[in-house]
Amino acid sequence: MIGEGVGKLAATLGALAWLAYWTGRWYKEWYFAQFGIPYEVLGFSPPYYIFGSWATISTAIFALALFLVPLIFMRARLPMYFLISTALLGCAMVFQFRSPEFSPYAPIWKKILGSRDLTVMSTGLVATGLLVIACLRREEARDTVRRFKEAILRTGFIGIIAGFLLGWALLAIAGYAVGSYHGREAIWNGKMGTRWVRHEGRWWVFVVRPDEDRNFVFDRTRGRTKVVRDADLTEWGGPVTRAGGQDKQLHNQAAPSDGSLRR
Repeated sequence: MIGEGVGKLAATLGALAWLAYWTGRWYKEWYFAQFGIPYEVLGFSPPYYIFGSWATISTAIFALALFLVPLIFMRARLPMYFLISTALLGCAMVFQFRSPEFSPYAPIWKKILGSRDLTVMSTGLVATGLLVIACLRREEARDTVRRFKEAILRTGFIGIIAGFLLGWALLAIAGYAVGSYHGREAIWNGKMGTRWVRHEGRWWVFVVRPDEDRNFVFDRTRGRTKVVRDADLTEWGGPVTRAGGQDKQLHNQAAPSDGSLRR
């Protein structure tokens, strides 16, 4: 019995590790695609992709929670909790279209409101916390969650396979959305900590350094990426901003005025 339990645990952990690795590669593929870089040429190790999957997995889980929690409250007939959780879902959806522009110099709360993925995570976390509170205080909520769990367990092996495939599809959608979004915002608004670097008398967006003496830099005004050596990077600038730099001098050297910059 112990050996069987250990085998199931090992199989589960192996499946989750593979899913995290695949999610990280998928996310990074779409992230680097915004810079015109095929992720295959970077040659990162599996731990890099596994660690890089956290944003995609978190966004997918909390986005799912935002949709499931109101349904649980509606099923449990808890009007107050249902209205609050539905309002959270509505706020998250509105911010996907009307969120303020991200800025690396903004306070932390403005960075969260200016990040679509962080908005989904934070509102999803609040909705999950609301579900926990409801389960602690109301028998109807506990009973609904219990029946939901029992329904999943009754599906057996078929349910496990279906859940894995649905989870895979959800992560694929989230990986594409989050990776593309992070890449665009990194280029134009300094999300993901992108900084300016000077090369050949111009300011470029520093993308990544996959190994020793190989750096990928991106010219956003011309839309091209270049691989350069460490010695060819002559100066580091501040965080990337839409205007072109953190001060007037860097702005004048880095890029033309706002009116000539386009996504």
